[in-house]
Amino acid sequence: ATWCKFIETPLYHNLETCLIYFSAGFLGLYTFEKVVIGWTEVNGPSMLPTFREKGDFAIFRRLWNRYLPSAELKKGDLVVCSSPINPKETIIKRVRGVVTSSRM
Repeated sequence: ATWCKFIETPLYHNLETCLIYFSAGFLGLYTFEKVVIGWTEVNGPSMLPTFREKGDFAIFRRLWNRYLPSAELKKGDLVVCSSPINPKETIIKRVRGVVTSSRM
């Protein structure tokens, strides 16, 4: 009896197992990034002083904001969305003001 069952298995089986685990891990991380949490690079002076003009990254929640909205937007909040000019580009903007409805 050998102490390591992994050594007894053929090499192609080990490679196949590694490929399956790698693929499952990659798919899991890809799904996590696209559904639960995302990130984007912040460029430009509009986010000063919260972010530098170049080189900072913002991490944001996707799942909670899309399916489980918890609060209304308020002045100063940051919003991440697709660019209307280039939908493949992600932009980040700060809320400057919110229109409230008042009833009389």
